[in-house]
Amino acid sequence: MPIRLNLLAETLAREEERRKDPVKRAILVAICIVAASLLGSLLSYSQLLVRNSELARLETEWQLLRKDHDQARENQKKLAEARQRLTALQQFATNRFLHGNLLNVLQKAALPDVSLTRLRVEQFYVVTPPTPARTNAAGRVTQPAKPASATERILLTLDARDESTSPGDMITSYRQRLAAVPQFKAWLSTNGEVVLRNLSAPVHDPKSGKAYVSFTLECRFPERVR
Repeated sequence: MPIRLNLLAETLAREEERRKDPVKRAILVAICIVAASLLGSLLSYSQLLVRNSELARLETEWQLLRKDHDQARENQKKLAEARQRLTALQQFATNRFLHGNLLNVLQKAALPDVSLTRLRVEQFYVVTPPTPARTNAAGRVTQPAKPASATERILLTLDARDESTSPGDMITSYRQRLAAVPQFKAWLSTNGEVVLRNLSAPVHDPKSGKAYVSFTLECRFPERVR
C-alpha cells in the first residue's frame, strides 16, 4: 500500500489559521461598514443636492408668484377705490339738490292770494377727510380705508305775503299745500317740516289798497352724506 505525503499540509494549515483570524475578519467587516457608510453618505449628498436644486426652483417660482400676487392685490385695491369714487359720483349726480325741481315744487304749491317775495337756499358742506386702512403685524387689514365724504346741509327760507281777504288765514293752507307736494315730501323725509319763523302785523299796501301780512317759512332738509 503506497504512502502519500502532503508536503503543503503545514502551509495550508497556517493559511487556514490566518483566514480564521478574528482580527482580520473584524478589519474586513470594518472596511465593509466604512464603504457602506461612504456609499450611503454619497447617496444622501446627491439627494441633498437634488433637494436643494428643487428648493431653489420652488423659491424662484414663489418669488414670481409673490410679485404677481402683490400686483393683483394692488390692482384690486385700486379697483375698489375706483368703484367707491364711481359710486360717490353716481350718488352725487342722482341725489344732488336741483333748484329747478324746487321752482317746480313752488309752482305746484302756489295759491292765488299768497305771493313769494324772496327765495333763499343755503347749502353747507362739512368735509370729512379720508381714513387710511389699518393693518396688524401680519399685514392683514383690520380696518378698511374710508374715502373722503361731505355732509350736505340745506336750509330753505321762503318770504311771502298773504293778501287774502283775511290776511294770515292762508298761511296754514300754504304750508300744508307745500308739504303735500310729492317731491317736497321726499326731500323732507319723515322728520322734516315747514316751520313758520316770522309773522308780521297786517300792513296796508298803498298801491293795491289791500292789507297783507308778511311771513317767513323755513325748512331744513335732512343731512345727506355724499
